[in-house]
Amino acid sequence: MKKAKLIKLIKESVKDAWYETQISKSEAKMSSNDFNFTESSEESKQKIRNLILRLAKKRDEIEYSISEHTISIYATERPNNSQYPSHQLKSNSIYFHIEIIKEVGYNINCNNRRVLIKDTTLYDEMLPKIKETFDTINLENFNDLYNVIMKDNGLNRESNLDELLNGY
Repeated sequence: MKKAKLIKLIKESVKDAWYETQISKSEAKMSSNDFNFTESSEESKQKIRNLILRLAKKRDEIEYSISEHTISIYATERPNNSQYPSHQLKSNSIYFHIEIIKEVGYNINCNNRRVLIKDTTLYDEMLPKIKETFDTINLENFNDLYNVIMKDNGLNRESNLDELLNGY
């Protein structure tokens, strides 16, 4: 019993000594992220939020991947109204990719150029707005699809009769 307690005491002492030698976050030197990410300006904050909301409205045309730490928005094809010829885009390559990293910032890759901007609040701010936009799109798509299915299958007349009869 005493031997086990002694081993446990030694382990705890070593662990405590190791933590004491580590540099605290406030004393830590700059990391590579500090060099790669540029602080965001008010103008860039407004622009990225506007861009994300506009892209969210195009949910059915581009790809999204949302996790508890990142939001990825990307497209594999250039829009038809792009100023760049479509033959410049390789087959199955990504045209643009925006990745929003929780409590860090975002990066944008497009046309072989990359931008890394620090914005620690962007993820938490945009997630509910994207969800709200997706909910709106889902309801609109549901109503459109419902109407198409009802019309294509000749169910509109039956549905209208059912609604009239329910009133009596």
